Amino acid sequence: MADENESVRDFTAVITGANSGIGLAAAFGLARQGGQIALVGRDQQRLDQALFNVRAAAGPKATVEAFRADFAELAQGARRSAG
Repeated sequence: MADENESVRDFTAVITGANSGIGLAAAFGLARQGGQIALVGRDQQRLDQALFNVRAAAGPKATVEAFRADFAELAQGARRSAG
């Protein structure tokens, strides 16, 4: 955990469910403070929109990237492989 003298800019935040709700709100809040933010979501179109909006809100303070990942699909593939 960060002590009171450290800045959020010293960390990378990985936010799952970043397309909406609490995940999107967290992304906005952290990005406005700076730092490196990784947005993770299932729906590419919604993820792209979130990325655009979070980058616009953050300005040059933060580095924001997005990654599509559907963990349900990964689990289903793993079950098929285990077979």
